[in-house]
Amino acid sequence: MIGRHHRFVLWIDSVAGVLVCPQDEVWVGQAVAASGVQLPFQANLRRRHLKLLRDNGRYWAQLFANRDGKIVAGENNEAILPTGVSGQLVGPGQEISLGEGLGLRLRIPSPLTSTAVLDYLGPLKSVPRTDFAVLMAQACLLGNTSQHHIVIPELDQATLYFNGPSLAIRCSEKLIINGCSVESGVTLQHGDRVESTAFALSIEVLDSLE
Repeated sequence: MIGRHHRFVLWIDSVAGVLVCPQDEVWVGQAVAASGVQLPFQANLRRRHLKLLRDNGRYWAQLFANRDGKIVAGENNEAILPTGVSGQLVGPGQEISLGEGLGLRLRIPSPLTSTAVLDYLGPLKSVPRTDFAVLMAQACLLGNTSQHHIVIPELDQATLYFNGPSLAIRCSEKLIINGCSVESGVTLQHGDRVESTAFALSIEVLDSLE
C-alpha cells in the first residue's frame, strides 16, 4: 500500500521522472544522510533549508537560509503561518530563491485541487534525479493540457488519488498493471508498472515518513 506518509517517484516513459510528496509539510534541503528532508538536492544548501506548508489550499514558506534566500515575483506576502510561525505566503507562479541562482517555482495548474507543481530553477539536481516535484493534495492529474500536473501528450486524463489510506488510479482508458488488465480505481503498490495505449509508468516508493 502507498499512503500519504510515503514519498514516491513516477518514472514516466519518454516524459519525465516526477517526485511526489503527499505530505502537508515538506522540507527542502541538502541531500545528505539524516537530513530528514522530503526534497533533497545536490546543491549548496543547508541540511534543512526551507519548509513548505500546505494549509486550506494555500502554500506557506519558511526559509532558514541566511544568504539571499527569498520569495520573489510577488509583493506584500508577509504573513503568519497557521501554526503561528512567521513565514510567507507563496502564490501560483511565484519563485522561491534558494540562493546562488537556485530556486523553485510553484504552480497550481488545476482549480479542481490544491495540488502544486514545483519546477526546479537553476542547476538543481534532486536525489533521486527527477525533472520536477508534485506536492500532492487531493489528486494528481495526468493529461495533455496545461491544467494537468503532469503533461503526457497522448493521454486525455488519468487521476492519481487517495482512496481512504491507499493511492489509487482511475483512467478513461483500459489499464494494464504488471501485465494484467485491471478496473479503473485500482489501488497501487510499490514497483507497479502501469500501462495504457497512451502512457506507461513505474512507481518507486522512496521511504515512509510515519
